[in-house]
Amino acid sequence: MKYLRYAIACATPLMGAALANLHLPKGELDLRTYLRVPVTEFAELREEALRLDAEDAALDTVHFGGSYFELNYRGEPALLVDNSRSQLLIISLEVRA
Repeated sequence: MKYLRYAIACATPLMGAALANLHLPKGELDLRTYLRVPVTEFAELREEALRLDAEDAALDTVHFGGSYFELNYRGEPALLVDNSRSQLLIISLEVRA
């Protein structure tokens, strides 16, 4: 019985990691950091994102905040831009079919 508990305790994290690997997004994650931009420049970035959203029906702007915004492509996250810390953070996901 002691060995069975030990085997289950060792196998559980391995099975969890294997299952999590099956649900990873099929794409490439790109993380870029830049110096923090002034509020006026970040407002221009948000305006450009809104223009892109208006031009392409597949794009969706979501979670607009004072210092960040997110763009979705057909309901899936595609771009996150965050200017709330000491750096401008841009995370994009290149989705592969």
